[in-house]
Amino acid sequence: MKSINLHRWLKIVGMMLLLVLAAPTSVYAHEGEAGIDLGQNLLTPGSVLKIEGFNLGADVTVTIVLEKDSRRIPIGQIIADDHGDFLADFPLPQDLPVGLYTVTAIDQRIPGSEKFLATATLRVEEPRSNAWLTTIALPVSVVLGLVLLAVVYFNKKAKTV
Repeated sequence: MKSINLHRWLKIVGMMLLLVLAAPTSVYAHEGEAGIDLGQNLLTPGSVLKIEGFNLGADVTVTIVLEKDSRRIPIGQIIADDHGDFLADFPLPQDLPVGLYTVTAIDQRIPGSEKFLATATLRVEEPRSNAWLTTIALPVSVVLGLVLLAVVYFNKKAKTV
């Protein structure tokens, strides 16, 4: 049986180690999975949606889409930085129907294919009306005005007597 000398054995181990270390691996800029965070999860039509994306891929063009009932509404695009991160504001359409939406970050670099990078949930509600405030504020202010006027009137009358 042939014996392998130490010098030759070290060369083989060194080359194997070099191949293992040089193999391509997945790299995360900030460690962890890709994701998006919404500034708020409850908004109204026409308001601004703030989104922070992280670990989405270096210099990737990210398309932001709202999805509800198999309907897709693109609301904008942003290019992630060299760490795969971004922070951006996206205006919601004024005529956006109320309901629960999935906000999806999509990579569309290859035409005809989509890579879903991350999702989050957004609830869109009608703006709250301040009509009740108007209907209450006017009569209350009139009554308070009349009470104040009566107090001033009776105060003056009491001083003259």
